[in-house]
Parts: sequence; C-alpha cells; structure tokens
Amino acid sequence: MEKTGYSLKRIKGVFLFVLLFFTTASALAAPDLNKQIDILAKKLASAAQGDVLKGTETQVYISLGQRQGILPGNKFEIVRQGEPLKVGDEIIGYEETRVAEVEVARARDKISICKVLTKSDVPKAGDKAYQLRKKINTLVVGQFSYNQGFNRLTKSLQEKLVTAMANRGMQVVERDQLERVLKEQKLGYSGLVNMNSAKKIGELLGAEGMLLGTISDMGNAITINARMVDIGSGKAVSASEVELPKTPLIAQLLEIPVEDKLFTVQPSNSQPNLTKKNNKSLQSIEGGGISVSLKKCLRSGTNVKCKLMIKNNENDNRVSISNYSRLFDDVGNAYKIKNADIANRGWRNLVLVKDVPVKASVTFTKINTDAKYATLIELFIRIGNGRQNFQFRDVPFTRK
Repeated sequence: MEKTGYSLKRIKGVFLFVLLFFTTASALAAPDLNKQIDILAKKLASAAQGDVLKGTETQVYISLGQRQGILPGNKFEIVRQGEPLKVGDEIIGYEETRVAEVEVARARDKISICKVLTKSDVPKAGDKAYQLRKKINTLVVGQFSYNQGFNRLTKSLQEKLVTAMANRGMQVVERDQLERVLKEQKLGYSGLVNMNSAKKIGELLGAEGMLLGTISDMGNAITINARMVDIGSGKAVSASEVELPKTPLIAQLLEIPVEDKLFTVQPSNSQPNLTKKNNKSLQSIEGGGISVSLKKCLRSGTNVKCKLMIKNNENDNRVSISNYSRLFDDVGNAYKIKNADIANRGWRNLVLVKDVPVKASVTFTKINTDAKYATLIELFIRIGNGRQNFQFRDVPFTRK
C-alpha cells in the first residue's frame, strides 16, 4: 500500500509539473507571438521611410532592403529637407523639395538599388526616401499555411492578424464572411494560394488587398513570412518576415491539425488539376516587363527540375536566369541552382520577342529525401541591364 501511495503521489507530482511547464510556456510564448505579430502588421501596413545613401543621374541607393519588406518594383519619392518647421520650440517637421521618383530594381538585405524615373535634380546622400504605394483600406486575411496544411497556430495567427491590421486603421473582412464566400466558390483556404482564385474571392468580398503567407520550421525557430497583395494588379505591395523561438507550446500548436473543412481539396502534392494539363500553371508572376509561369516541379531521386514558361510583355529584351537563384525545402534546407535553361540554350542570354512565350527550366540537386515541397523558389532573372526577383511559394514536388 505504501508503494501504491508513493506511486500515486509521484504521478500527481509529474502531472502538476507538466501542467505548470506548459502553462509557463504558454505565458512566455503568447507575449513573444503577439510582439512579433505586431511587428509584422506594422511593416505590412506602413509605408517605408529611409535615407538616400548615394545618387547619380540614373541610379539611387537607399537605406531600405528586404529586411524592411522592400520588393523590386516598389516606388519611392525622394525629397530634400530644408528649414525646420516648429510649433513653439518643438520641431515637428522640415520644409521639403521633391527631387525625384525612383523604382526599386534590386533589393538587397539592408539596401535597395533604384532606377530614376523622373527628377528635378540629382538625388544625393542625406535626401529622404518615402515609399509610394497604393493605400489598401479593405483587407482579407487568409490563413497562413504550414507544410501545405493548417493547424492551431495558423488559425491563431490569422485571428491575431485580423485584430492587428484592424488596429492599424484597416477595414478587415470578418472570417465568417470570407469562409462563406470560399464555401460558395467550392474552395478551401488552400485555394487562396492560386492568385486567380484569390483575386476572385477578393473581388466578391469588395476587398482591395489580401494578406497571405506561410510558416516555415527552421529547427529551433519558426519563420512567419507574409505579403500584402493588391487584388487589382495581383502584385505584392509589401512583404515582411519575422522569426519566433520554437517553444514547446509553439511546437505543440504546429502538431494539432485544423482540417480545411470548407471544401474537400485534393492534397496539393498531387495537384491533378494543375499538372495534368500543360496549359495550366501552379503560379504565375509578372515583373520587370516579363511574365514567369511555374508549370510543375518534377522530382527524380535527389534532383528537382522545375519547368517554366517565360513571356516578354514589353519590347524585345535580353533575358537570362541568374545562378543566385535558390530553393528552400519544407524541412529547412536551402539549395543553390545547379542548371538553368531557356529555350534549349542553357545559361546563355536569349532575346525574347514580345508576346512570344518560351519554355525554361531550373534544376536543383541533393534535395533532402524527406522534403515534399518547396516553401520558396526564388528566381533571379536578368532582364536587359536590370534584374528581377520572382518568388514562388509552397510548390509541391511531383514524382516523375
């Protein structure tokens, strides 16, 4: 009897310890998650401001980059500050003279290289750069995906982002309204990955923008990657990424699946409606005057070959795929591009004729055998004298 009593006490003690552990983890994780979501919302909702580091007649370097969510194609107004403006003894601003309007050609980690669109003077170090972007008043917040599925954390993240964006003055479509329209259109949240479907849903809800993203497991941390998309153009107007420690509670929430019950969608690693018909694309992105459509990514052993279609939408221009292109898999690995091909010409430049699509492909090797899809395929494509970044997310690997 004494042994039994001792065992019961020990079990009770272990239970209380586990309960206390997870309660403490929850208390610690919630502030971290709320803080990072607040940072995410601030970056997505606010127009960026920075400084000019260097300027010439045709090019301007500004102190904003990928860390601030800057994307190729973003535009900035360059102004030169003058005398301070005061209320009493307090400086509340400065006189401003508009110097130029520029567009981001290449976004690095902490800086961006911009081309000058118009100017009244040559931008110089010390001038201010203010982002010009479409104001999005009505927003739809989708549920972020994790390993192409949804769980308690993705659902919680959606709810918290709805509140965070509303607190920043945006009119956010209620989740029940979004789910009603998704059900009417026979789509689940996974259907929003396709930009054509996302655009249709946004238009039916009267929204100007849509917030989409993914959660990636990096081992000891998770990365939340978000982008705000203009429904009209289908282009991202802002992007942001935050990292969160993978506490026991976070890990537990990631393991509790939430079924996408709105409509039964076939697992995206098969994608029958997207890969069996050659005229369909998994994703299509425009930028720098060209369109890049990702058809499918075929896996053979440890190699993954992604097939593309590239079309020039403007004047004839020389195009090539850069060896800076890379792939991130769903188990946290990154891979450099091994081979690239445009119209059977390999790495060589090719002059694309306007409105004539050509086949292309990129190959990555030594892919982890446990990887089932790419969380991100980032293609850097040289177009004339510039370079454009194309990002495809949550791309399934199809077996040959």
